Amino acid sequence: MFRFYTEIPDTYSIFGHEFKVDLSFGTVINLLRMIHDESLSIQGRIDYALVFIFGNDKDTKAFFKTLDYETKLAIYKDIYEQGISLPETKENGGQRDILGNLLDQDEDDGPAYSLDYDSSAIFASFMQAYHIDLEQVRHTLHWQKFNALLSGLPEGTKFAQIMKYRHMDTSQIQDSQEKAYYERLKAQYALPDQYKEGL
Repeated sequence: MFRFYTEIPDTYSIFGHEFKVDLSFGTVINLLRMIHDESLSIQGRIDYALVFIFGNDKDTKAFFKTLDYETKLAIYKDIYEQGISLPETKENGGQRDILGNLLDQDEDDGPAYSLDYDSSAIFASFMQAYHIDLEQVRHTLHWQKFNALLSGLPEGTKFAQIMKYRHMDTSQIQDSQEKAYYERLKAQYALPDQYKEGL
C-alpha cells in the first residue's frame, strides 16, 4: 500500500546482499504482461520477473544463478506482496495471486478497466489532470504512485467518464429515452471479455 509519508524502498536485501529494484510502473506493467504468458513455464516466468525487478547485469545474474527455485519464488512473492499487489477493489477486479490470476472471482465480477485496452484514455487523463506524460515517466514513476494517481483521476477526465459508464446501473433510470442513451454508452465503453483476465 502506498503511503506518501514513508519512503518507498528502492533496494532489497537477499542473504545480506543489497540489490537495487525497479518497480516503476512501466516495468511492472511489462512484468505483469509477461507473468500472464502461458507459453512460459511458471519457473521461467519467475526467472524473467526477477530480471525485470533486479536487472540483468553480470553480478546480479551470477548471484541469482546460485539460488534454487523455491528461494527465487519466495523473493518474488515477497516483492509482489510488498510493492506490486494492490488493495482489493471493485475497479481492479479483486484479489490476485502472485501470477496475477483473480482469486475467488464471482462469475459477474471482474476488473472495470484494463491498462492495455484503456491505455489511451489513461494517458490522456494523466495529461489533462496532472500534466504528466506517462511515456516520459514510465521508468521513473513508481507503480504504487501511478495507481494512487490513477484512482484519483477527477470527474471530467476521459478515464473517469469511462468508469462512470461501466459502473452505471441503468435499471434505476425511469425515463426510457435517457435509459436507452446510457445503455448505449455502457455498451460502447464496455470492457471486452478478452481484457478481463489480464491487464
